[in-house]
Amino acid sequence: MKDFKNIELGKKLSQTLLSVFSKELNDGTLIKNKEKILLEVLSRPIDPLTKNCVEILSKVKTNENFKRTIEDLQNYIKNSRKKTIEVSKELLLSKNTIMVLGYSKTIFEMIEKYGKHLTIYVPELGPDMNGRKMAKKLRNQTVLIPDSAIGYFIPSVDLVLSRSVCSTKNGFLSPSGTGAASILCKWYNKDFALVSELLRNGDAYVVSEFRWDVPYNNRAPINDLTPIKTINKIITEEGILTTKSYFNKAIQKKKEMMK
Repeated sequence: MKDFKNIELGKKLSQTLLSVFSKELNDGTLIKNKEKILLEVLSRPIDPLTKNCVEILSKVKTNENFKRTIEDLQNYIKNSRKKTIEVSKELLLSKNTIMVLGYSKTIFEMIEKYGKHLTIYVPELGPDMNGRKMAKKLRNQTVLIPDSAIGYFIPSVDLVLSRSVCSTKNGFLSPSGTGAASILCKWYNKDFALVSELLRNGDAYVVSEFRWDVPYNNRAPINDLTPIKTINKIITEEGILTTKSYFNKAIQKKKEMMK
């Protein structure tokens, strides 16, 4: 179950679902098998993007609309990262020093395109140490730091940036430690931004945990909820938004795709 923290896996699951629907549509069996396919998907732990695709497809009634909706969702998954990266341009170009929490292909591509000038602090981000993966990718721009030093370095940065796996009314599911870092940003009056596509809004998520190989009880969550009130920017495919405008646009986006 821990794999469901992986955003790229979530996209692959969604693309697989859409491929199954496309095949059923071509075979002429989609209307007959639609409910069975949807129930089978919903019976397993899924990410919010896949769940939203399921809910959007569940409202479609005709083969003609199925074809259009499947194509719209496939284009959304394909293009949302590219658009989100473009949106980040103005924000990144206005900063000199940032902190990145956790590994994210989207954030890496943002920095590759618009952040070559940046100095970047990257915490290790245990328990799975995926911050080290990000640091290795960024190499010469990186200052790798221990998680215990996040509070020490936040006063020195212009922006703290992380990736959201899922947005909910209670907060945004992000790499473990992001919530605490966002509270420190609020205290020091620093910019805190999450990257999240609009169709990642929903309540379908799995909080993954590591287990250390020690002879006593332990818990090591890989992600946690970042409080909504600590987030002042959300980078999406439709612009840099406040949390309020993000939720409004996310609901609107889903409704548009259900038409």
